Amino acid sequence: MTKSFLRYRTRITVLSSFVILGWCILISRLFQIQVLENELYVGNRFLQGQHKEILQASRGNIYDRNNVLLTRNISHITLCGNPSDIIDKKSVAHILSQCTENPSAYYLEKLNSQEPFVFLERNILDSQCNYISKLKNFGVIIKKNYFRYYPFGSTGSQLIGFTDP
Repeated sequence: MTKSFLRYRTRITVLSSFVILGWCILISRLFQIQVLENELYVGNRFLQGQHKEILQASRGNIYDRNNVLLTRNISHITLCGNPSDIIDKKSVAHILSQCTENPSAYYLEKLNSQEPFVFLERNILDSQCNYISKLKNFGVIIKKNYFRYYPFGSTGSQLIGFTDP
């Protein structure tokens, strides 16, 4: 053995012991997480994951050269949610009964169900209710759907002066 190794033998031994001990602790912790506590982390993966949702943009209106409206954009709102996540069920039922013709007991029945997901109302016109933005504070999911209405038919060729061959 060389003189320099003999001189630093205790330091090398202590340092290599710490490195080996650190690796052993790391491997044991990884084993604990991946094998022993597997079910705990599998249950939490859905809460920490990403959710991609495609949001539909509202489309612009189309006018002809005389500034006559050729299309109309109609937006519908769908209200849904998890009944266990909705905070104040009576207030939500009251707000929805103001917007629609259904009584608040109808919505309370849906909100008190044991289902994990319920549709509260589908295809409400955007102009039908002014209180919908308040529902987001209570835990209701608000989804907007858009579709385009052509009052003069699917093509405007008759208006512009074109004829079909």
